[in-house]
Amino acid sequence: MKQICELNDRIILGTDGMSTKAPRLTARAILKNQDGLYAVMYADKFKLHSLPGGGVEDCEDVLTTLRREVYEETGCVCDEIQELGIVAENRASLDYTQINYYFVVTTTHTPDKNHLTEAEQDSRTVVEWHTFDEMVRLINEQEFDRVQGKYLKARDVVALQEYTKLFKEGPPLEKFILIRPTSEYASQLAEYRQEFLAADSSMDGCGPLRRFEDPNEYIQMCKDYEDPETVPSHLVPATQFLFVRKSDNKLVGMIQIRHRFNDFLEKYAGHIGYSVRPSERRKGYAKEMLKTALPFCREIGIDKVLIACIDGNIGSEKTILANGGVYESTVHEPNGDRDLKRFWITL
Repeated sequence: MKQICELNDRIILGTDGMSTKAPRLTARAILKNQDGLYAVMYADKFKLHSLPGGGVEDCEDVLTTLRREVYEETGCVCDEIQELGIVAENRASLDYTQINYYFVVTTTHTPDKNHLTEAEQDSRTVVEWHTFDEMVRLINEQEFDRVQGKYLKARDVVALQEYTKLFKEGPPLEKFILIRPTSEYASQLAEYRQEFLAADSSMDGCGPLRRFEDPNEYIQMCKDYEDPETVPSHLVPATQFLFVRKSDNKLVGMIQIRHRFNDFLEKYAGHIGYSVRPSERRKGYAKEMLKTALPFCREIGIDKVLIACIDGNIGSEKTILANGGVYESTVHEPNGDRDLKRFWITL
């Protein structure tokens, strides 16, 4: 089975170190029933939502463990099983390692009574059935102070991201390119700006485009803002990209990547801002634009991206989650008098 990723203290806690302990093996399931709902285990004692699964016992192989754990925790029989991937954990701070084998499982059987362990009963664990989006939300929005909880959440988030990539995506979107603003797109920039003004819509991820009537001045400003030598002293270097549809060379969105933080960006705005022009929304373009921009973040040395959206902006939140965003917290931004939800994307 392929490895999806290895979680370690540097990713989870921002600290270094590796454990050399022999790993514990587990089998875990993204379990879907005949009604299209997904199983989520909820331990009320710890306020923890997690995917079904548990440890491999002596004389068991991983598939035997998978079938046993799914039946014990949910009362369901595994009908179809597909490999998803391995999420390894190296919890150096706890001197503990674990290898989690994730599978995609479907069941058409009516659930039997579950057979929880004594520890699971003590933690008041129950099985819940949710839509896929609700399952993702429940797992993503959990917050934990303890290291163990952070790892439990992170491994399921990674598995769900992989599942989304392999099994949940629809047909491919049209082809797009990310390019820096040039004079070739001056007239389209003017039209893009005007469309936002007419719709009274926020020009997120565009820098100060709103105040530039001359698109050529804006294009020069983008060049100046990317260069550390010419960016204004109160700002940080940032790269501006246009998101252009290749089939008709149309500017459909814009995304700005800030190379580092200042106080405001670290608290509120994050590394990335983006927008899609009003006439091209609800087509999945924002999700694709963010996905296309993330490799550039890695190229300039950003390995963990902070991105924020207004609390209640469901479309933007879904875009961030679909690209691997993990919810951290909600903060109040006083200048705009608005609540912002903060997410981190680990590259």
